[in-house]
Amino acid sequence: MITNKKKKIKSKISTVLFFTVVVLIIVFLISTNWKINRRRKELIEKRDALQAQIQELEQKNKNLKEQEIEAGSMDHLEEAAREQLDLKKPGEEVVVIQKEEEEESNAEEGQSWWDRFKSIWTRD
Repeated sequence: MITNKKKKIKSKISTVLFFTVVVLIIVFLISTNWKINRRRKELIEKRDALQAQIQELEQKNKNLKEQEIEAGSMDHLEEAAREQLDLKKPGEEVVVIQKEEEEESNAEEGQSWWDRFKSIWTRD
């Protein structure tokens, strides 16, 4: 009878131990799966951000190549020489038109307040 009781106790202990191990394995697998999914989501977000950055840089590269091609053209070189370096073609005359407002403001800047006051009464 004692051996029978010992067998029952051993059987119960082994059953409880077996289920405990199974539960621990399931908990371990669930937590590992959760960590993997979280890391996967982070990597997907990082990949998407890098792809957006790649597209932006490719567009910038395309624009720079277009500007390089445009800068090499004769029309662009001629326009840059005219506007930035104030150059002209042989036989060509350059006419500069200055606005009257600029002339008046430039003239008034050098005058004192008394000269401005006098100029109100004595317009030429």
